[in-house]
Amino acid sequence: MGRVVRILSEPLPSAQGPCMKILQIMPQYPWPTIDGGKVGLANIALQYVAQGHEVHLICYHDAPVEPLSIHGLHVHIIDHAPRNTPWRIAHSLLRRRALYMFKHDTAELTAVVDQIITREHIDVIHADHTCMAPIAREASLKHGIPWGFRLHNVEWMIWDRYAEKFPVWHPSRWYLSLQAARIRREESQLLADADVVFAITPVDRDRALEMAPHANIVIAPAGVDPTQWSHEGLLNDLLEDLREALLEDRFVVVMASTYRWVHNVDALQWFVDKVWPLVRAGVPDAEFHVIGSDPPAWLFVEGGQGIVVRGFVDDLAGAYANANVSVAPLFVGSGMRLKIIEAMAAGLPVVATTISAEGIELFESDGLFRYDEPEQMAEGIMELLRDRPASRELGVCAQQAVAAKYTWAASVGVMLRAFVTLKSGAE
Repeated sequence: MGRVVRILSEPLPSAQGPCMKILQIMPQYPWPTIDGGKVGLANIALQYVAQGHEVHLICYHDAPVEPLSIHGLHVHIIDHAPRNTPWRIAHSLLRRRALYMFKHDTAELTAVVDQIITREHIDVIHADHTCMAPIAREASLKHGIPWGFRLHNVEWMIWDRYAEKFPVWHPSRWYLSLQAARIRREESQLLADADVVFAITPVDRDRALEMAPHANIVIAPAGVDPTQWSHEGLLNDLLEDLREALLEDRFVVVMASTYRWVHNVDALQWFVDKVWPLVRAGVPDAEFHVIGSDPPAWLFVEGGQGIVVRGFVDDLAGAYANANVSVAPLFVGSGMRLKIIEAMAAGLPVVATTISAEGIELFESDGLFRYDEPEQMAEGIMELLRDRPASRELGVCAQQAVAAKYTWAASVGVMLRAFVTLKSGAE
């Protein structure tokens, strides 16, 4: 059996209204919040607690962690690394279940889920990602409590879109298409079985309903905490004046991501090869700042083209404050790109591919521009770099639009209302 560590067991402070005990199951330990996936996982748990509920969080991790100290949040770690190892990939050829599904399904996790439900008298189960939903479904059937899962992505589509990047004769295309079909089969059944499914975007809701027409799908978008990205009043004015002074003679484009995910690396490569030379030809002093952990080695060779490899930064808001435009050039994905709405919350206009911005209901008047062709994207970036007043105004619009539409407090409030209704119906 894997190592199970209970990191925290703090009492819940005075809850507002009826307190639920929520079991949250996720595929990874979300702290530190160094990428969009972890930001989403962590903020859901933290908002459940902030809105007066008690959370027992179970996740996989295989490295030492710093203890948390958050009242009402109890974290249980199972020592397991669900990586795509060569052995697992080979083994997946002999199984009917998709690699993505079976590598997250362990007896250790099931046992800990049962123990916590029994000991803590859990009210509802929240699973994050399709891969954790089977454990939640099994526990719900065994213990008779409501369950739902957060559809961070329509998972089969990521595999299917990745497969399409390879020629039809390539073995990788065959393997990825096979895995996509297997994921779709199980994902469809999970959507149908869940008491509630929380989709991030209307696009993902519609896709989920195509897979399971009678599923109970509720939209709960990804979000931000606006207070982390902006300042109010006089301080905001002073900071904006300082930002403009620093940027007066600079043209800075920024991409913030984590480069452990192959699709982010592919997006970066496409931008550097296809778009950035066009931008530099039109704005010779332009700089491209690459932010995020594990930047690819080939990128350092390109540094002479105005490319600045900054790697991981502790203060992303500060990095955005020293930029003019943010870019998100992904061509594979589902769900919502959190880095887009974070950059907008920080006051930057964003230039993205259609797939990167998929599901985000913001538009050019809000500071979000969509282009799929290199020439169009380069021209859009250059217009924003050259027209400082317009770019600055679009940044203000971006902040306002995100604060009005995409916050963690509102999103988790939607999920809580659904769970309260399910709990009441189960009593």
